[in-house]
Amino acid sequence: MEIWIYSIVIIIFSAVLRLLPHLLAPYGVGVDHWFWKAYIEEYQKNGVFPPVLPQFLLDSHQWYPPLFPLIVAKLPKKLFDQYNHLLAAFIDLARLSLLMIAAYLLTGRTHSMIAAGLVYSLTPILIFCNTQLNPRGLGALFLDSIVLLLIWLVWHDGVIWAWGLVAIISGMVLLTHKMTTQLFWFSSILAGVGFM
Repeated sequence: MEIWIYSIVIIIFSAVLRLLPHLLAPYGVGVDHWFWKAYIEEYQKNGVFPPVLPQFLLDSHQWYPPLFPLIVAKLPKKLFDQYNHLLAAFIDLARLSLLMIAAYLLTGRTHSMIAAGLVYSLTPILIFCNTQLNPRGLGALFLDSIVLLLIWLVWHDGVIWAWGLVAIISGMVLLTHKMTTQLFWFSSILAGVGFM
């Protein structure tokens, strides 16, 4: 029972920390936030993908992996307009929850879960960067899931269906965030060489 209380307290504590940047500077959430907000709003308005944003001097089209903006564009407009700043924090809290579950399952110790949750909650870059609307957090959540599945597969030899799940989530990483995809492939190749 106490494990649930600790988990809930850490998640609430982390949520408060992730709301502070928005409360202190409601219009200063970062350039990523405003870019992705404009990107999704333009797609919602015109239905053209990728949306054309001539105010940003990148390419003639800003092409990014489609999964994140397509999912977020399905949110009701009123909900997206009022709460878009909370979406990244919600994804970050999902990552925190996954981390705490993994720490407990891997060690069997409540103290490990609490320590992992507090370290993640108090990491300054996570507090400030994971409050901006962008696909980075969702890509990282998928990558975290793959790593945990691979750890589980090392312990449970011969579980074929789990490899299918790894392949599906790997595709979701590819469709979510370019740099997370690069990290995934680099880590996979390095781990493959290491386990040879």
